[in-house]
Amino acid sequence: MSFSLQELLTLKAGKPLPHAINRTPAGPTGKQSTLEKLNKIVLEKNVYKKCNDSAVKTNSSPSSGSSSQSCSKIAVLILTVDSLPHENIWRKWTEKGIEEGQRSSSRRFDAEVYVFSKHPRRISSAWVRQRLIPKCLEEGKNQLKPEWNSPEVIRAMLALLEEALRDNSCCRFVFLTESCIPIVSLKEAGERLFEKEHSWLNAFHTPKNRYDEVHCFRKVRSDIIPNKSVWKCFPGWIALTRKHASDIVELPILVGADLVVAWGKGAFASNGNNVWAPEEVYFPTLLAILGYLREDHDDEIKRTNINFAKFARHGDANPITFNRLDHKLLYEMRETNALFGRKFSEGSCSVQLWEQLIFTDSDKEEQSLLGQKEAENVKVVEETGKMLGSKRKQQELQTDINEIPENHAHDLDNMIESLEDKSNSTANDNKRSK
Repeated sequence: MSFSLQELLTLKAGKPLPHAINRTPAGPTGKQSTLEKLNKIVLEKNVYKKCNDSAVKTNSSPSSGSSSQSCSKIAVLILTVDSLPHENIWRKWTEKGIEEGQRSSSRRFDAEVYVFSKHPRRISSAWVRQRLIPKCLEEGKNQLKPEWNSPEVIRAMLALLEEALRDNSCCRFVFLTESCIPIVSLKEAGERLFEKEHSWLNAFHTPKNRYDEVHCFRKVRSDIIPNKSVWKCFPGWIALTRKHASDIVELPILVGADLVVAWGKGAFASNGNNVWAPEEVYFPTLLAILGYLREDHDDEIKRTNINFAKFARHGDANPITFNRLDHKLLYEMRETNALFGRKFSEGSCSVQLWEQLIFTDSDKEEQSLLGQKEAENVKVVEETGKMLGSKRKQQELQTDINEIPENHAHDLDNMIESLEDKSNSTANDNKRSK
């Protein structure tokens, strides 16, 4: 879609273009379609930003920021099939966070766990039941039982967001699964998540392979979602700022439409119309429509993974399941800058072992590993220094020889030849004596 100079000047002045949407034919009743409304939002959020970037920054809502000391809570949004296998670790993580905050004179961080369970009636833990959101307890036609890889997963994630947004002190929203565990303290997670007003997702606008193109980007219904706004992130477990989370929840209300239907319905089938890994496409796409995710990187997104996962082969649908957490794995996960890790089987890590690794031994172990690397680097430097020193000695010796007067140099050659003759004569005498 191109714009005239007058239209761009209108946008720069901060005024909407009510006629611009009419370039796309309206329905028979003259009402704007969802696609038309979204195109208008893309126009106002993105083109206007290009024309007058400073004005957009000025008009951003100050209440949505998290620089305030009072806004330091992380909403941990966990999707489960039934129980929460690492419940004790999550309980210890939040408890230790409170203890760290009491001991620290700097900014304090808190966390609240929200759980969406596909089968909530199977949960026996009182702690987990207290954290179930109402949506997963609904019965009848409103019942939500998301199948793996279905668009209903998006609906479950949105339900978690809506519930957590009710708490005004929650300013970061982290999506995780039941197999995830924290790999840093709550204090460190808070410091890094609140360092900048950015959401965390490893997003991209160009398909990485043919499968992505066919089953992710092209499968999003183009009669609802603008093609140019389709993005993907991998993996789909991300962290959102309060402003981004709130606007994602409010966008369908703003356009008066259910946007999830553009990603399909029911379980994924390769010959169907559903998007593969729909949650990986939904959230970055809405962030792009809202103008928060941009191809030029002049945006509010930190392109990194909040959650560590390792795959045996490229293209695998599921990551490796870890049966034990140890120093080496913890170090590997932290090297990626992730704050959480998956996929950990039930019983793979006791709360005692986890606490020891995270709060007691991990710093020592990391220092040891870093020390080993530094020692290796020092050794390389020393070896290089020896080589360079040897070369310098050779050069100095050659320089000394070159500086010997010509007549003395001739005498030196005769002395060397005489010594060589004596050495050869001695060697021959030794052979004859044998």
